[in-house]
Amino acid sequence: MDQRAGIYNRTFQAGLVHESNFAPHLKHVIAVSGANTHFENPFITNYEARDENTGAVRTYFSLHDKALGSTYLDWNLGLEWQQTGSDITNYGNRAGKRDTVQASDYIAARQQFYFTRFTFRFPFNLTLEAATSLNYFRYDFRNDSTASQTRRFSPQLMPRLALSYRVNTQMAIRTSVSRGYSPPATAEVRASDNVINTALQAENGWNYELGFRAGGARYWIDASIFQYRLQDAIVRRLRDDGTEFFTNAGGTKQNGLELQGMLWLLRPSAKGFIRGVQLTAAFTWSDFTFRDYKSGNDNFSGKQMTGVPKHVLVTGLLVQLPERIYLFAQHNFTEKLPLNDANTAFADSYHLLQAKVGWSFRNLSVYAGADNLLNVYYSLGNDLNALGQRYYNSAPERNYYAGISYRW
Repeated sequence: MDQRAGIYNRTFQAGLVHESNFAPHLKHVIAVSGANTHFENPFITNYEARDENTGAVRTYFSLHDKALGSTYLDWNLGLEWQQTGSDITNYGNRAGKRDTVQASDYIAARQQFYFTRFTFRFPFNLTLEAATSLNYFRYDFRNDSTASQTRRFSPQLMPRLALSYRVNTQMAIRTSVSRGYSPPATAEVRASDNVINTALQAENGWNYELGFRAGGARYWIDASIFQYRLQDAIVRRLRDDGTEFFTNAGGTKQNGLELQGMLWLLRPSAKGFIRGVQLTAAFTWSDFTFRDYKSGNDNFSGKQMTGVPKHVLVTGLLVQLPERIYLFAQHNFTEKLPLNDANTAFADSYHLLQAKVGWSFRNLSVYAGADNLLNVYYSLGNDLNALGQRYYNSAPERNYYAGISYRW
């Protein structure tokens, strides 16, 4: 409070898309976009001000619904380029006001990739998708005391293969294998310790997934299990003065189950006081653990992955009434989760209950609701591995809202 810590962000975005149809099955699409962000973060240790400018281009050719006998083909071929330039200056923080300059840097992150994707829809209800992309990433950086330098990452090939089979009109099964790649973000390369970390490696890993979907007009259920092996996981660490930095921490084993579904307890009707009752639910089980993760003399291999709860269950109930009035309630249960890599501190599990009532008439909607009806105390976003066990951020107690929207 003394330092008036907070985050202030203003972003402007714009884009333009052009599409050309050369033939009944062939088209070309090009999209350009840009964004400008001004960000300020007075914090305990310093006051950061950041201006970012982003430009991007995406273009591709698309061949769709091309008949090859009784098989239909979709094919995309294209490229994407993006650059974000960040001017970052850190000042001393004097009760929420900028003080003397501590550090000033410029970082330009550039990435481009070439991609292609084939989708074959066979006549016996089988769909095959094969895709790949070749990814390039680099960042250039400089400050007042050093000349411009460049950090290049080796090109990465990311393949994906997926199969889906429609058993009947109400059920389909699917499976996929893919490789993912995620280079470090600017805020990780140049964290709040004001040091540009040229040793940080990109995350990468393989994901294997199996799932199915079944249902019809009254109900549906979607389920999937996955196994993901991540290498060079990027984790947040803190220095003795409370500033943060990021490092690669071996890898992670991520096994999971995701379930979601919908059921009309009372199918929609034009008669009666209660016109329809719908139940929805989503459940996530996450068995995420570190592997080969050593930090100094500490070995965190086998520990639960920081910040990830093992179980999350979200349920919702929608009640439709006459005159397009509706009632909606939602319950969220989140299990306890580890706050540090050593798993010696955990955030408690919590239950959140929300409710909303609304009315729609043509293009006009009016609604009102309440959040955190049980008035529970919980942390809305935890600071992981925080110095001095400052893990928690404030979350609102019971609160209310109302609004009006109009579409034309």
